[in-house]
Amino acid sequence: MSLINDYNIVKENVKKNGLYLKYASLELRDNYDIVFEAVKNDGFAIEFASLRLKNNINIIKRAISINEDDQYIKNWNSYLTAFKIDISFLNNISIELKNNIDFIKSIIIINPQIIQYASLEIQDNYDIILDVVRNNGIYLQYASSRLKDDSFICKEAIKNNFNSALFISHNLKNSIQFAIEAIHINSLSLEFLSNDIKNNFNIIKNAVSINGICLSYASNKLKNNIEIVETAINNYPLSFKFASKELKNNYNLAYKAIKLNGYILKYLSNDMRNNFNIVMEAIKNNNNSFILFYASPLLKNNYSIIMEAVKKNGYRLKFASNNLQKNRKICLEAIKNNFDAFEFIDISLKTDISFLIEANIINKKLFPQHLTNYH
Repeated sequence: MSLINDYNIVKENVKKNGLYLKYASLELRDNYDIVFEAVKNDGFAIEFASLRLKNNINIIKRAISINEDDQYIKNWNSYLTAFKIDISFLNNISIELKNNIDFIKSIIIINPQIIQYASLEIQDNYDIILDVVRNNGIYLQYASSRLKDDSFICKEAIKNNFNSALFISHNLKNSIQFAIEAIHINSLSLEFLSNDIKNNFNIIKNAVSINGICLSYASNKLKNNIEIVETAINNYPLSFKFASKELKNNYNLAYKAIKLNGYILKYLSNDMRNNFNIVMEAIKNNNNSFILFYASPLLKNNYSIIMEAVKKNGYRLKFASNNLQKNRKICLEAIKNNFDAFEFIDISLKTDISFLIEANIINKKLFPQHLTNYH
């Protein structure tokens, strides 16, 4: 008897490696016990089962499930293989099984992605789709057109995953009532709603009051609306980066934004970055060393600006003009705040013994090791 047709030999081999089923005879590929042992070891083995067993509910469940046997729990690689199993073989199951609601429900619990291989009738089944999108809203993409237009199902999908709003019907994307409810559930769903919704003053104001980042999805017209932008930055100051170029050059709005978060200096117009009051406010209410990088070259050479900057964070000396990196008072102030500022001091001061002695008195962390180098 050929080894590939020997029941005992094949069964023992598929227990060790399910993919050995590939070499079994056609007769044994149609044997329930053999195939069950094969998919129990490796779900991918179902590829080599007979057409009859590819449509056997127990075999399919075993192939796609996370194995709970002790050997699988202890074997991490096998666990991952079972979990990530390719379910595309479901394309080949019978129409009867694709339409079997009880069967589909039972295997969707194991892996919701299976909905993409279900029949059109199943993809139009309210209860099944509701369960699927509650698991992960992104699976709304596989629902029927009718259910993509169902307000409750779409809101449940958005609740789980805001990206699912991409797949809702055109009708819902244009619905003011739906937009209000969807944004309340997950404000980021605004990204996928219609342009008319994104140009609706009341909806956008409500959205940015919930989450300032929503300003990024507003129409250009509303990104240029002071009331909308103020509401957004009050919720999330850094959303100012999404404001129109015109508003980024509006002194009053820019100053208000800077008082909320100095790092907004990064997003302002060149004129605002060259405004003394704006830059001074930015460095006063933000300890970030990099904030000074965004000031204009003119203000990087302004004594008052740089002195205030290094008082807050000595490392900011890095972004001061070469001229002020030679300024004794500014450099001593920077060292007092942060001994690392010594790196950015001009060489003329690094070789000035009287400066080094004075610096040593101010910050013992840096010296006397540097003093030793210059004696």
